[in-house]
Amino acid sequence: MIPKIFSEKIVAALLVIFLVWFANPFGFWMTDAFHMTLLGLIVTLFAIFAMFLWREIVVDEREQLHRFIGTRFAYTTGGGLLLIGIIVQAFSHKIDPWLPLVLTGMVLAKILGRYYAEKRY
Repeated sequence: MIPKIFSEKIVAALLVIFLVWFANPFGFWMTDAFHMTLLGLIVTLFAIFAMFLWREIVVDEREQLHRFIGTRFAYTTGGGLLLIGIIVQAFSHKIDPWLPLVLTGMVLAKILGRYYAEKRY
């Protein structure tokens, strides 16, 4: 079992804190070295968080349903936020190409995942 000190909730909270800090909402000046260090911490925390999800063992149908509901919320929220970002940037007439690219990747991954699941199971 995973140690209690590195629970999924603690890692997720730290990841959110570092991402907000990385976005620099308060306008603090950050040096390039600090910015890169913070980026390394974000990547590390996301890897740890992904390991929690990867090792997740489903025991019964109820846990499987909870997992599906959480996945649906995450996908819908991520897609909605990307779409809002695209709309906001479209009004300022400078769309970052990463936003539509990531949204396209999400949609294609969902379609391919569904196709794989229907064929496999």
